[in-house]
Amino acid sequence: AECPSMGEGWDRSDIGLCAGCGQDFRSVVPQAPSLPADVKLLGCLHCLCGLCLEQRLATELPPCPVCGDPVEDELQPADFPSCFLAQVVDAQKALASELPCDECVDADAAVSHCRTCVSNLCEYCSAHHKRSRAFQQHELLDLSRLEGPIHRAVFCRVHVDQRASSWCGVCRVFCCRLCEDRDHADHGTKAVQAAAVDAAGKVAAALRRVSRLQEGLAHCHRSVLRRKSALESHKANADRTVTQMSERLLSAARVRRGLLQQDLEARVSSIDTKLSTHEQQVREAIIQVRRLFEFVKSSLDVSSPIELLLMKRYALDRIR
Repeated sequence: AECPSMGEGWDRSDIGLCAGCGQDFRSVVPQAPSLPADVKLLGCLHCLCGLCLEQRLATELPPCPVCGDPVEDELQPADFPSCFLAQVVDAQKALASELPCDECVDADAAVSHCRTCVSNLCEYCSAHHKRSRAFQQHELLDLSRLEGPIHRAVFCRVHVDQRASSWCGVCRVFCCRLCEDRDHADHGTKAVQAAAVDAAGKVAAALRRVSRLQEGLAHCHRSVLRRKSALESHKANADRTVTQMSERLLSAARVRRGLLQQDLEARVSSIDTKLSTHEQQVREAIIQVRRLFEFVKSSLDVSSPIELLLMKRYALDRIR
């Protein structure tokens, strides 16, 4: 059985370090996904090596040391997908002639990949593969040109030397034929290819739902943008209106101030004129009273009784 490809939308050259121990994934020797050294992709899309993931799942620490994204308690390291990252690691090792052969004991550098057997083969094993009648229909991929993805075989958790042939939906594990007959007989296991077809159908249905949701969100986003644009336009119009009203109020205030100032100046000028007139009249009255006083005072000493009586009448009339 082989892991399904993650698609062509990913950048296959973007391979990072383990978020736990910092190990370069290109230095990890390709192994079965159930072994600790395998590259693991978490749900948050951060990457850990299998050993770090196994250690963190055995403690109360969140699996991801970067964002702390939690996972379900029953998940094990083998439950995390690593297919795409394995393809990247193996492709880089193949280009560097560091990908070992899966068949021979010496583990010489692999030169081809059998898509049917899901095995990396050295030059000697590739020649034997081509000569064997049982493998004549198998498709070999030249690793020097990398015309397609390199897949890894999936092995049974219990019998790690046996390739998985079935998928148990109840236990959510890959299993070999021995485990299928012994431990999963009543679980309705399916062949890996059939289970992959079912899973692909469910994923495609989920992607369609996500696509519809994305279209709905895009529609909502466009609506929000239109409302935001209308709000900004309304705000701009309101700002212009407020500015115009402010200018009009200021202009009217300036005109009113000028009118009030002119009226005040006119009133002050009128009052000042009246006060000047009254001041002049008071001065003249003071002069007349002073003259009368001097005249009456000087006349008292030299006047006869008859003149005094006449002076009295004259003085009282003047004073009134």
